[in-house]
Amino acid sequence: MDQVRIATAVCVHDDHWFLKDSLESFAEAGPAFVFVSSLPWHGEAGDWERAASAATEAGAEVVLGEWPAEILHRQGARQWLIDRGFTHAFMPDSDELIDPELLKSIKAAGEARLAQRFYVEMDTYWKSPDVIIRPREVFRPMIFMELSEVWPDDQTKFSGRLYGGGKALMFGADHGVLHHLSYVGPDERIKRKTESWSHFDEVVPHWWENVWLAWDQNPLLRDLHPTHPTAYGFTERIHRPEVLANVTDHRPKTEISVPNSWPSVSIVIPLYGGPGDITRCLESLQGCRDLLHETLVVDNASLDSAAKAVERFEFVKLIQNDSNLGFGAACNQGAETTSGDIVLFLNSDTIVPRAGLIRLIESVTASGSIGAAGPLTNRSGHLQQIQSTYTSRETIEFFADDFARMPSPDVEVDMLVGFCLAVRRSVFTEIGGFDPRFGLGMFEDNDLSYRIRRAGYKLVLSARSFVHHEGSKSVHRLADPVGLFNRNLATYRKKWAADLESGFADRLSGIGPATKEGRPVKIRFTPERQPERIREQAAQLATRAHISLCMIVKDEERVLAECLESARPYFSEVIVVDTGSTDRTKAIAEEYASKVIDSPWKESFSEARNVSISHATGDWIFWLDADDTVPIRTGMAILDFVLKASKDTLGFVVPVQFVEEGPSGGTRVDHLKLFRNLPGLEFEGRIHEQILESLRKHPGRILRIDEPIMHSGYDVSPEGQAKKRERDMRLLALDLKERPDHPFVLFNMGMTEHHAGLHEEAIAWLDKSLEKSAVGETFRRKAYALKVLSQRALGNLDGAKETVLKGLGELDQDSELRFLHGLILTETKHFAESLEQYLMVPELDPNVFYSVDLGLLTFKKHHNIGTVYYSLGDYKNASENWRKALQISPAFLRSAFSLFDAELSQGDYMAAREMLDYVHAVQGWSESWADMLANFEQRWHGPTAALQRLQDAVAQNPQEIGPRLILSRRLLAANLVQPAIPHLQVLASAGIAEGAYCLGIADLNAGRLPEAMDWLCIALKLNPEHEETQRQISAIRLLLGES
Repeated sequence: MDQVRIATAVCVHDDHWFLKDSLESFAEAGPAFVFVSSLPWHGEAGDWERAASAATEAGAEVVLGEWPAEILHRQGARQWLIDRGFTHAFMPDSDELIDPELLKSIKAAGEARLAQRFYVEMDTYWKSPDVIIRPREVFRPMIFMELSEVWPDDQTKFSGRLYGGGKALMFGADHGVLHHLSYVGPDERIKRKTESWSHFDEVVPHWWENVWLAWDQNPLLRDLHPTHPTAYGFTERIHRPEVLANVTDHRPKTEISVPNSWPSVSIVIPLYGGPGDITRCLESLQGCRDLLHETLVVDNASLDSAAKAVERFEFVKLIQNDSNLGFGAACNQGAETTSGDIVLFLNSDTIVPRAGLIRLIESVTASGSIGAAGPLTNRSGHLQQIQSTYTSRETIEFFADDFARMPSPDVEVDMLVGFCLAVRRSVFTEIGGFDPRFGLGMFEDNDLSYRIRRAGYKLVLSARSFVHHEGSKSVHRLADPVGLFNRNLATYRKKWAADLESGFADRLSGIGPATKEGRPVKIRFTPERQPERIREQAAQLATRAHISLCMIVKDEERVLAECLESARPYFSEVIVVDTGSTDRTKAIAEEYASKVIDSPWKESFSEARNVSISHATGDWIFWLDADDTVPIRTGMAILDFVLKASKDTLGFVVPVQFVEEGPSGGTRVDHLKLFRNLPGLEFEGRIHEQILESLRKHPGRILRIDEPIMHSGYDVSPEGQAKKRERDMRLLALDLKERPDHPFVLFNMGMTEHHAGLHEEAIAWLDKSLEKSAVGETFRRKAYALKVLSQRALGNLDGAKETVLKGLGELDQDSELRFLHGLILTETKHFAESLEQYLMVPELDPNVFYSVDLGLLTFKKHHNIGTVYYSLGDYKNASENWRKALQISPAFLRSAFSLFDAELSQGDYMAAREMLDYVHAVQGWSESWADMLANFEQRWHGPTAALQRLQDAVAQNPQEIGPRLILSRRLLAANLVQPAIPHLQVLASAGIAEGAYCLGIADLNAGRLPEAMDWLCIALKLNPEHEETQRQISAIRLLLGES
């Protein structure tokens, strides 16, 4: 075998900029030869003599020639080396440098003749030797060859050093990489390069202006490659590799300067767990100590070593609470303890770059009209999240520094997220700080933002400030983050409901679409509609309208005060009939009511109602339930309609709105709630009592008030619902006995059985009701709808379709029946017809009595339309409708799940990532989110990456059930039983039946029958209704009996 002789060969025309650096990095390879062509591969000749001079300075031998094409140039160099007895050669470009360890490894492999072609991973640089292309290029160049054994794949056109022949060997990045300074240097170099290289004709039109020059103003640009844009995803500024230490940077940066008029800044960090998070946060602040007046951490009784981690930072003051006071209370505590002009509230899972802090404080102090400012970040809600371009915490400072140099103006907004919030102390004090009613956290920042705006100050998004945020770490250490989210959302809406109802504000901070046509949506305040002013006007009008509010109550201390407080301004007298309360109900009533009357409960709502209206002295009567509230708009509408009512107006239908799905959803039920105080009026029916028949005995009209009463205190607890069902069935049985053929009683029986899940019984009652009632009765439309739903629940889609068509034949413009027709057609895969039905769902008819879920007309309709479009292959319209559903009802996650699945299927990974983050923001580390995460990683990086990402999530939050449960399922599905066992044991100990069940099956499959029986018995105890567990236990008992 011939002796191995190795050289370095560089083919170049005039690209001299980094030739010397390249040759120095290959110095240990052997003698270096630079093949300088006086002819370019394309276009006009350049300064090739400068390249020759640079090669000579580096100690290389220069070989001059005239090679008019890349293939000829490289082949000429290869043959020249062969002719001089060289067996192997490194063939880098003139702007490529190699890591020393990689060079050493390749040289050893070549000398051992392990292969003939040697390929490497390559990092490409952009503008500066500190800025790298991400993700790493898929292309792996052949850097080293056995000269006589390889040849170009295509003799007519050489592209990218594509050679064949012999055996190939790939060196992974763990050996080191090739550093390609392809797009480093001054503009003149890059312009010359793209105009003279061999594939000049493939450059994307306007790339120079739209990408190369534009990047200087916006380093977040993506798809950067001049010929194949997606090959260069984005850039990241990094710590310069050692091999590039002496490379000249033609674009040096100066430090971001600190303004002369710098205020005193107090940092306040509430802490609840996460020693790693708080350590990283405080380490980042160490680099900003000269900018800070003080740094305070308020520990909310962390359950781990987080507070201990704070103690090693001598510049930080630590306050330790005995219990978790919540985010807002801890912030208030910190604000009271500090004294800076600006209070910067930080989550403990933030990393604050110096440049980001400087720009943020510049923004909040730019004008006295600014109350608070917030940065942009990698993970947040509303308008503050951007698509960052760093891949490691190590480069966050660099990213923020580049970000701070962008020429972006600050943006006025109405919502700033509390993860990093800079507030003027004077403003914070004026509005009273964070509201402690939000408890452990969530929506306290919405509330603070709204109060700052309500007080007349501006909120600004600091468009050049970036702060890293891991994302809701402390919140998701809590026991029930989803429940907390929902409760605090309700608290926030309820707190400011009067502002919306009165028309003082048209929206709340952080609720609803954040942008419209690409611009932030701003709250519109109407000062003359301030709630306090409206209530004063209402009190004056109420004396003229003379309406008696009549109520019946029993044990309603939970909701009564809120009800009466909301109603008080609109009625001249309040009459409360108590039917036997044993709690504080009567005491609360006496604070508000004109009359509180004791009346024994006689198993009849009608009798109790009739007692209440018999004491009314007003010209009009309005009745409320204790779990209702009267919005300002509704109260003012009631007064307005009464004062303008003609003499022939008998009463008004007023809708009652359930609030469980927010303002755009929930059931709306029409009731005759407001009527003249006429002689002889009586409610009828022991339950679901009605006044309509009694009122119809008087001549006159019944009109509608569209503004709803809010059924805001409805008890949805299992105990409350069970108690209600028992009472309803008892009263209905009495009603049925007294009025066995009354169609409304029959309807109520069917409705109650339907909601109890007794669908066959429900259908029978509803059929009787429809048979006994006349066309035109107000409840018939609901009877058809409930029958359709019960038939669907029983799997009888043909029967459901027949019923819905019969209903539409009678009630062609009924919204719910039209929606249900679309639903049935979707489920029977008649998608085009289904879409037609959904698009035909009409608005509610003001002349009709309804009991309908408003979500069917809004977000649920859009969700189903999206599903149909996607089934028809129309991703664009499907996506638009699902997003519209989420805009209307942000908590309706079915649309988020559908969007995610569709985006993943379509390869729209950035959009899928957005939905993944959205679900995480709403649900935290839930089972649904963890499953989405695994699907995302599997689709993007493969099943191994999915398992690794789940393992990371479990390690980050070991107390969370969702990621561990999904990880266990995926491990078992991959037949990785042993790695799943520890996770299943944790799940079982946490009371998760599936964990115990899977442990039992694992033992069963391994032949450990007694152990399997033990685990399955635990699983059955945790979930007694699980039939498969019961079956497995029975089978094991038989086996044990046989043995």
